[in-house]
Amino acid sequence: MKLSGQQRMILALFVAAAVMFAYSTFFGPKRDKKEAPEQPAPAETVAKAAPETTAPETAPPETGAPETAAPTGEAEIPAPPRPTTAPERVKTGARAVVTTALYVATFEDAGLVHLKLAEYPPDEDQLLFARLDGAAAPPYAPLVEAGENARWEVDRKTLNVRPGATGKLVFKLVDGERVAARAEYVFRGDDYEVAANVVAGDEDDPVALSMGSFVKAEDDPKEVGEISVDALVDTKKIHDKLSGKDEVKNYRGDIPWAALRSKYFILAAVAPQGDELTVTRTKNDALAGTYVLKGGGDYKIYFGPKGYDRLKEFKVGLERTVDLGWSIIGVIAALMLRLIILLNDVVHNYGVTIIIFSFIIKLLTYWPTGIQLKSSQRMQEIQPILKQLREKYKGDSQRMNTETMALYKKYKINPFGGCLPLVLQIPIFWGMFNALRNAIELKGAPFLLWISDLSQPDVLFKLPFTIPLVNIGSVNVLPIIMGVTWVLQNKFTMPGKGGVKSEQQKLMAWLPVIFTLLFYNWPSGLVLYWTSNQLFTMAQMFIMRKSMRPLEAND
Repeated sequence: MKLSGQQRMILALFVAAAVMFAYSTFFGPKRDKKEAPEQPAPAETVAKAAPETTAPETAPPETGAPETAAPTGEAEIPAPPRPTTAPERVKTGARAVVTTALYVATFEDAGLVHLKLAEYPPDEDQLLFARLDGAAAPPYAPLVEAGENARWEVDRKTLNVRPGATGKLVFKLVDGERVAARAEYVFRGDDYEVAANVVAGDEDDPVALSMGSFVKAEDDPKEVGEISVDALVDTKKIHDKLSGKDEVKNYRGDIPWAALRSKYFILAAVAPQGDELTVTRTKNDALAGTYVLKGGGDYKIYFGPKGYDRLKEFKVGLERTVDLGWSIIGVIAALMLRLIILLNDVVHNYGVTIIIFSFIIKLLTYWPTGIQLKSSQRMQEIQPILKQLREKYKGDSQRMNTETMALYKKYKINPFGGCLPLVLQIPIFWGMFNALRNAIELKGAPFLLWISDLSQPDVLFKLPFTIPLVNIGSVNVLPIIMGVTWVLQNKFTMPGKGGVKSEQQKLMAWLPVIFTLLFYNWPSGLVLYWTSNQLFTMAQMFIMRKSMRPLEAND
């Protein structure tokens, strides 16, 4: 059966819905136990981990054959021989508390064991920080070989740093007559970035830094599935998530940064001398990382929110830990995110900013949307004639196709005119989706009335039950408004005459239902954008219908 341009457009919409559903199902927070690294580095070696390995200490690969990882298209290079005993954390309990206007951080034995952010109240998104103290080796702790009597010493117990000022904290690992390791941190009172310096043994000796670890609990929310160890290895980003299996991965090369990150927050180390990363994953859903510097010296650490522009200031690609999508989608999302932030600097309300931004996008896409709407309208106008052709030539499909194309030419209609503009707008929607879904700027950002957090669904009240399959356990207003506006848009653009479009209308009637269910538990900021876009599209259609001339034959 030959599809008309209008039917192709409807099919494209259904395909878009299926793709978005697949994206939220397979690439959302839910963990995939067979997931391979996002972009493995050429120098990756995968080996079986010891079952009891739950700490971020570097675990040496077994001498047997390595476990085969998912196919990556890259050659695997065996790791060089490693010492029989990996360095471990020396734990003696030397603590210091650092207080700034942005956070209160507790360091123990040179590692970060507690962090409370002033601007972000503790919630399930900060489980990454809540379990710092439970790590066998906390983030930034040097893993060094030392004697049984070695002890960490710290130069002060408390450090208060005012905005605009700096303060230093110095840890020393004293082993008899020598200093086995030294770690210095210089804090700024108005930033999450910390200047660091570390030496273990001689200054040129390699230094292994723990990147911390995370162990998933049975009652954890699904968002913990987004926690991962990320790094840049020879310009390729690696992304190792919880896997539910025993595995150790070694990456070698130029590694300017490594991080343990969640959806909105990050624990990162930025070191130009970084050249090795070990990621440990275990069956009990534990994830840990060890970052090795080829020599001691200066580096930087960052713990806090994943602000895209702030991470970009490091100029090493650390902003890639903010998941804005691949290729052109990521470029579009990054551009949109910057524009939204700039616009909000003037408006000071992200909800209003999203509405204004939706209007700007509508202006930019006014021409292709106009082509789509005009093509849709013209196709509806010739439906009675097409019905007559189908009845007249129902036994001769070739003649019917010839007459149909002649009809399109006569009335100057492009049957594909409604599809191409829609396809052109898909990257814009995906870019907006990624920008709004992953932007820390929207976390806790209120709009009005009951909408207090644009990064979460706009729950008006909870239901005493949950509807299975669709996972609806609350009344969320914006998705319902979106569905209603979609129904109104269908009635406005497809009024129907004489039953000619009855099948089409039945098909289109399901789209509001499908998208309402799909958007129901998505961030309210994204639903607000889509609803605003629908209302502006309806306004555009109203303007176009007022100005469109009656259908004329091309004589």
